[in-house]
Amino acid sequence: MKESKLFKYIAALPGKEQEKFRQFVFSPYINQHQKTQELLDHALRRISAGKAPLSAEKLFAKLFPGEPFEEQRLHNLLSGLKKLLLRFLAWEELENKPFQQEVLAIEGSHRRNLFDLFSNRTKLLNKKLEAYPFRDDQYYHARYQLNVISGYHAGTFGERAKTRDIFQTMLDHLDRYYLVEKLRHACHLTAHSILFAVHYDFSFLDTILSKLSEGPEQYTQDPDLDTYYTILLSLREEQSDAHYLHLKALLREKFDRLSPAAKTDLYGFANNYCIRKINAGNSDYQVELFDLYKQGLDRGLLVVNGHLSEWDYKNIATLGCSLKEFEWTEQFLEAFQEKLPPNRRENAYNYNLANLYYNKKMYDRVLSTLFRVQFTDVKYHLNTTFFNLAHLFCQRRYRSPHVPPRNLPPVHPAQPTDSSNREKGIYQFSGPYPKTGQPETSGAGLFQNPHE
Repeated sequence: MKESKLFKYIAALPGKEQEKFRQFVFSPYINQHQKTQELLDHALRRISAGKAPLSAEKLFAKLFPGEPFEEQRLHNLLSGLKKLLLRFLAWEELENKPFQQEVLAIEGSHRRNLFDLFSNRTKLLNKKLEAYPFRDDQYYHARYQLNVISGYHAGTFGERAKTRDIFQTMLDHLDRYYLVEKLRHACHLTAHSILFAVHYDFSFLDTILSKLSEGPEQYTQDPDLDTYYTILLSLREEQSDAHYLHLKALLREKFDRLSPAAKTDLYGFANNYCIRKINAGNSDYQVELFDLYKQGLDRGLLVVNGHLSEWDYKNIATLGCSLKEFEWTEQFLEAFQEKLPPNRRENAYNYNLANLYYNKKMYDRVLSTLFRVQFTDVKYHLNTTFFNLAHLFCQRRYRSPHVPPRNLPPVHPAQPTDSSNREKGIYQFSGPYPKTGQPETSGAGLFQNPHE
C-alpha cells in the first residue's frame, strides 16, 4: 500500500469519519468481503500509529500469509475498498441534503406500488417544506421533484382534474429553481470574468434579466432570488449606486430570511463592491466597507471553520488605521489573533500590528515589530520592505537603534538623470509621503459550494 492514494484518502478523513467508514465497511448489508475489512483495519491501525503504508509485497504478505505475491489480487482488493469509500462519501453527502432522502423514499414507494406509504410520505414532506425557512435552490428543487411524482401519479392513479394545478406548480418551482441557480452562477462567473479577464457565454441571461425587470415584484418576494438579481446588476451596472444600496437594504431587512449560501454571497459581493470603489479612488466607501466588516464579524460570516482569513484580517486592520479607529483596531487585532490559520498567525499579527504603529506614528515600534515577520510570502516581503522604507523616510535616517541593520532591505540609488543627481547620489521614494496599502478584493463569493 506504499504511496497508495487510497491510504492518503482514508488518512485525510477526520477521526470520526474514519470510524464511521469502518462501521460502513463492516456492515453486512453493505459489504461481506472479509479481506476488504482486514485491509481497512490494517490501514486504520497504521494511520492511528502515524506509520507510513507498507510496500505492496509486505501488505500482501500481511493479508495473505504464506501465499505467493499476486499484484492483481491486491489491486482488486484495493479497488474494492476504494469503491466502498466512494459509496460512503455519497452516503454521507446524502445525509446532509435536507430533502433528497425523502424524495428518494417517495420515488421508491411509488415505484413499488406502496401507495399508502407514498401518500403518507408525500404529506409529511409537504409539511416539512412549508416549515423550511428559506426559499433557496434546495427548496425549489425538492418542490419540483415532489410535484413531478405527485402529478404523474394523479394522472395515472388519482383524480385527473387535480393534475393541472399540480403540473403548474411543478413548472413554477422548476422556473424558480433554475432562476436561483442561473443567477447565482452568473454572479460568480461575472465576478471571475472581471478579475481574470476571461469570457463566458451566458446564453439567454439577458433575456432572463429583461423578463425580471418587467415585473420585479413577482420575484423580490423571494429573498435569495432578489439577492442574486441585485448582485448581478451591481456587477453589470457598477456605476449605479442604487444596486449597492439595495444590497445594504437586504442585509438590514431580509438577512434572517436568506439561505446560508445567499447570506455569504450577499455579504461577500457587497464587500467587494466597496473595495472596487475604494481602489478606483472613491474614499467614501471606506466607511461603508468598515461597517460591513463589523457586521460580518458580529454575524460570524467572516470566520469559516473556526478561522478568519489573513487577508480579511489585513483589510479590516488597514481600514481601521485609515479611518483612525486605532483603539478599535488594536482590540480587533488582539481579539481575532487566535482565529487566524496557525501557520500564518504570527506573520499576519505582527505585520498588521506594525501597520497600526506606523499609522499612529509610533515609529520606534514599527521596525522592532516588523523584525518578527518572516518572509514566507511575497506579499509580506514587499509590504515589509515598504514599511522599512516608510520608516526611514519618516525618520529621515537610514538606521534604527531598535533593530539590527541586517533586517533592513537594500536601498538602491536611482539611476542619475543629470550631473547634479549623479554627484548627490539621490535616493528615490515612491511619492511625497508613503501611503498604506489599499484593501484587497476578498475571495468571498467566488467559487464557493453553497451546500458546504
